[in-house]
Amino acid sequence: MAIAGFKIRYLKHPEKMMLYILYLCGVVVTVTGVLPAYGVPRPCNPQVVGDSLVLSLFDPLSAEIDSNSEYAICLDNSKPPLLILFRDGTQVKGLDSTLADTFFALHPALREKLSAQRVGRVNDDNSGDRFFRDKLFNTDLDRNERIELILNLGAWPVGLAVSKGVGLGGSNVTILSNSIRFEGMGRFRHLYFGAGLKRDWCHGSLVDQLFSDAQNNYRNHSFSFTLGLPFLRYEIKQAGWILPEFFWLEDDIIAVLEHRTAPVTVAQIPIQWDKSHKRNWEHQLYSKIGHVRFTMLFDSEMYGRAIVQLSVDELPSGLGTWGASLTRAADVWVPGAWLHLPAFQISLFSEKDFEVPVHIGPLHLYFHYWNLRRFNLGGTMVVHFGLNKNH
Repeated sequence: MAIAGFKIRYLKHPEKMMLYILYLCGVVVTVTGVLPAYGVPRPCNPQVVGDSLVLSLFDPLSAEIDSNSEYAICLDNSKPPLLILFRDGTQVKGLDSTLADTFFALHPALREKLSAQRVGRVNDDNSGDRFFRDKLFNTDLDRNERIELILNLGAWPVGLAVSKGVGLGGSNVTILSNSIRFEGMGRFRHLYFGAGLKRDWCHGSLVDQLFSDAQNNYRNHSFSFTLGLPFLRYEIKQAGWILPEFFWLEDDIIAVLEHRTAPVTVAQIPIQWDKSHKRNWEHQLYSKIGHVRFTMLFDSEMYGRAIVQLSVDELPSGLGTWGASLTRAADVWVPGAWLHLPAFQISLFSEKDFEVPVHIGPLHLYFHYWNLRRFNLGGTMVVHFGLNKNH
């Protein structure tokens, strides 16, 4: 009887059933993925090497090096530090401190790179007791290294990113969208700066109607510019879209268009836009510390109030990394969740003065849901190009 009552209750309210499933999936991912990830120490990050003389230090008796294998080395955090050799991603040998000193005497530039990699590992595990116990209060680190660890909690990704996304949003009507985006971010000391370009397409009967009414007074592409410091970043971008990006926060966009209800999230209905709309700009403030994120968007022409989002991101799991958010609409906080599948990584020009690490994120799935009329879901693929100096 209890099971039958459960079915009848949630079948009458499918939106509650969807929320229940979403929260249950979050709990399962947390228990099966996050907790084991925090309990198991992570290895150091291997750096690919190709010098046969370097490899011979690990095994002087080897007459040949397998040219079909990829070799990498890393410096772990043991006392004294242990130099580890990997072949095709598998640990095969370690060097004690005496042999490691010989190795570093022959390759001083690589010693600096590996030492910097030890400090940079805060990005791989910047949470919980392990960060404070093994990193921030580690007696092997000096004051400058501790400051760098703290600043890395608020670091922004540097490099060039290309992303392709497809989404489906609903506000009593379903809108299909797809986009391509180019973003570049640079860093000078602790100052971050960058720019981006986004091209967007929307499809659906509502969009066709808006196109006919807008008289070409809208944009399908936009430029953006960003400036920031660790923990805080500001972005300004063009926002003359045919439909607001967060239109799905409106309870019923059709009722707004037909003047049956007043808008509560969007600022004004599209047919009221004047010639200033195409020149509209929006302002966005980003903040982060470790896994915690805070975003606030200001656009008086598109929205009646600021769009606020609280989230946690890059939480480890057995399926990659995941995150969750609450987005503030006019009347409710809309929950959301996403999953980043594990990324592939390759390195270009590793034998040159500059190395270009390439991270390929095969799929980023996201889902924001309040009810069957009010949702936003989709997927994105991201390719990120970094730049590291080898010498």
